[in-house]
Amino acid sequence: MWMRHHPNLICLLCLASLLCLLSSCGQSRQVAQTERLTSTPIRTEAVNDDRVQSFRNKEKPFVKAGGWELPSLSLFSKASVKIIDHLSKPGISQTTYLPKNDVIQTADGNTFSDAIRTPNLPEKTWLVTRLEVFSVNGKTFCYVLRGNLVEVQDGAIVGRLAESIVLNYSDQDGDGSLETFRYTIDEAPSIPKWVRRNG
Repeated sequence: MWMRHHPNLICLLCLASLLCLLSSCGQSRQVAQTERLTSTPIRTEAVNDDRVQSFRNKEKPFVKAGGWELPSLSLFSKASVKIIDHLSKPGISQTTYLPKNDVIQTADGNTFSDAIRTPNLPEKTWLVTRLEVFSVNGKTFCYVLRGNLVEVQDGAIVGRLAESIVLNYSDQDGDGSLETFRYTIDEAPSIPKWVRRNG
């Protein structure tokens, strides 16, 4: 009954309700927007350069004057010969040999770059599974051996371990001896500067 006598009051109540409703919606939108703005962003971690460098340093070479002792080719059978065009030198001859029997190669005991190198570090013995010989114009400049780690006593294999690696021997100064040795992760040859220049 009183509503008919106070129409202005009704309008004021409706307006107040509408303002209250709009205010609460605005607060909800503001809270939601604040939550979106303050949410924790996704962070991406860059690759640690030290770790990459450490992995690459596994290929650190060791030099022995007069050359390293290598297995005789008479212990192998020639499997294939092909000519490859390396990025730095075309016309390289690659000859693949497979062992006739067990061929053992002894090499430096430090296969990891982060290990401290000591003179009394025991050498490791590798069962050669394949030999690649690289030459140019008839002159050999690199031996690449794939080897599996084995334990040897009195010349006989007594244990086979779950590690395989590539042994790389190269003639970096062109004197005919393979004086530079390194463990590596692939079977690509080391191309010395003298091969690139002259061949």
